[in-house]
Amino acid sequence: MFYAQSATESAQLLLIAGLRSRGDGVRVHPIRDLGWPVNLLGLAIGALRQAGSSLPIYFSGFEKGYYNTIRPELFDPATAGGVTPLFNKFEAAAAGQSSPTTDVFTLDIDPNPPLDEAMGALERTCARTEDPRPIRIALDDVARSLQDASHEAMPNVTG
Repeated sequence: MFYAQSATESAQLLLIAGLRSRGDGVRVHPIRDLGWPVNLLGLAIGALRQAGSSLPIYFSGFEKGYYNTIRPELFDPATAGGVTPLFNKFEAAAAGQSSPTTDVFTLDIDPNPPLDEAMGALERTCARTEDPRPIRIALDDVARSLQDASHEAMPNVTG
């Protein structure tokens, strides 16, 4: 099971983020009400059936940053419930309301050469092509670099 958003929700988030943008850092705008999670296995099986495919489904496990249980060092009852469940306790403590359906916080990241390089590569890719495949690859590199940089920026709460 995993939470997903519709194309409409994605478009609304992009519009809100664009309208509320400022030059003071990366501002994160997640939706507050996640609704019900989607059964990813059912979705994958349905897509394969619809395509008439018999390709196998690979289960890779949780990616870095995702856990199969609530992590107590990232959960604070004082902030949980007041903001989106997509925020950890550090983000929730710094969050504000962006719109009636979204929250916001500014992600403070120290200078990060891998993230800067990934952003530069995305800009160069977008400037030279409209083909979505290389753009998606470059955007994925930015997302992973941003995730790594935000993990590095978090205080060490377990040590």
